[in-house]
Amino acid sequence: MAVAIAVREVTYGYRRSEPVIENISFSIEEGQFLTIMGPNGAGKTTLLRAILGLVRPWRGEVRVFGEIPWANAEKVRARVAYVPQREHVRAHIPLSVLEVALMDRLSRRRPPRTPTAQDLNLARDVLRELGLEELESRPFRELSVGQQQRVLLARALLTEADILLLDEPLAAIDPASRTVLLNAICHQKEERRTVVLVTHDVNPVLEVSDYVLLLNRKMVAFGPPSDVIRSETLQRVYGRGALVVIHEGRRYAVIHDIICVPVKRA
Repeated sequence: MAVAIAVREVTYGYRRSEPVIENISFSIEEGQFLTIMGPNGAGKTTLLRAILGLVRPWRGEVRVFGEIPWANAEKVRARVAYVPQREHVRAHIPLSVLEVALMDRLSRRRPPRTPTAQDLNLARDVLRELGLEELESRPFRELSVGQQQRVLLARALLTEADILLLDEPLAAIDPASRTVLLNAICHQKEERRTVVLVTHDVNPVLEVSDYVLLLNRKMVAFGPPSDVIRSETLQRVYGRGALVVIHEGRRYAVIHDIICVPVKRA
């Protein structure tokens, strides 16, 4: 398989004396699922921005399917879709759900950017998958937080990009939206898309993750979940209260919550 994303000794910050990410190196192949986790301020969003080419590393190199993102932005962004954290999205834009869902797909074309019947049919299929088929004409700004997050994922999926970069799409949403989003995100692995997911809760995606990157400005650990999701590894970032437990044969990372079941330490 082709190498989808290669990050080599990348360092970057918004002030020259304060790197936000430092000496980060890893690579994943096409069709693999990478989960990135770490505390607030660990540099997770900055790393995604470097992969997308929105920032240029001070040192090191990023390649996406062999291309340097900041130097070949058009080629890279044609193959990458990005779902930012919701607080970075203008939620009050005067567009309908269907119009928002089609935005990125149409923006990749030359004018006039008028949706075809094929575009509309595909958009409605994706909205149906995300439980939004009855809301296509509703103004985006009138939706709940969870519904808006589903629309933003639909917008990314409709680009049919090879790589999905998802920045905490599961944060602060209702349980129903969380379930729908998780199912749709996990389904992307079956579709052979490369997925990079930033999340505070790794547990729902452990079984589909090929790799987990534990980040706290520097790379604390990178590898298969069974290697990274271990009590002693998590404690290096989250403190002594973090642990990993096994219940009914499944591994769980416990960082802030308590699982009230008989468990044994991993």
